[in-house]
Amino acid sequence: MRRLNTDIGRPSSGRPPLGRGVTFGLFALTAMLAAGPAWSQARPVNTTGVPAAGPAEMIVAVVNGDAVTNSDVQNRERLLALSTGLPLSPEVLARLGPQVRQQLIDEKMRLQEMQRRKILIEDKEILQAIQDIEARNGLPRGVLRSRLSGQGVAMRTLIDQIRVQLGWSRVLREQFGDRPPIEESDVARRIELTKEQAGQTEYNVGEIFIPAEGPGREEEARRFADAVIQ
Repeated sequence: MRRLNTDIGRPSSGRPPLGRGVTFGLFALTAMLAAGPAWSQARPVNTTGVPAAGPAEMIVAVVNGDAVTNSDVQNRERLLALSTGLPLSPEVLARLGPQVRQQLIDEKMRLQEMQRRKILIEDKEILQAIQDIEARNGLPRGVLRSRLSGQGVAMRTLIDQIRVQLGWSRVLREQFGDRPPIEESDVARRIELTKEQAGQTEYNVGEIFIPAEGPGREEEARRFADAVIQ
């Protein structure tokens, strides 16, 4: 299956203290920073989850009163599989479930922080991001919606993720924007480094989190990881 490139700039990200790590698969946030004071006043989080199987609107997690439903998880599983070129098989989607649920929990917390700071992402910004995705994938404008629908993915799933991605980058700018300005010497060093590395192989790194769910499941998880890599 052809990989769908849905990156929108890969800004660095802070992360709420949830206790276990999940790296975003779609809009991959590659530099994981400490959340800092932005989360110092966060409310306690109830993230009790249940297996993804079941009715579409079954609640699988509650984050400070905001629900994550089974439908949310199923849509994001398919979108994540499409973005990484994985087959949309029941086994693959089930394996992606724990990562996707954690990702959605993270996004709920980020969205809540955006709301607390009164950060609003306008529709035109989301539309521009979608058009950028279509351009990078060689798609005519407006085609992405039908492509996702044909794979069983609601367009709202992509829109919601773009909204949080754009909004969280603003949270980080607010949080860390008072750092000392970059000096000309810093720029010069970066230019020299770029020249030295010109022509070398570069890697765009992402992560798919595959849990070993319980003692004795490590080998099973490793076999699945090998299959994903192949």
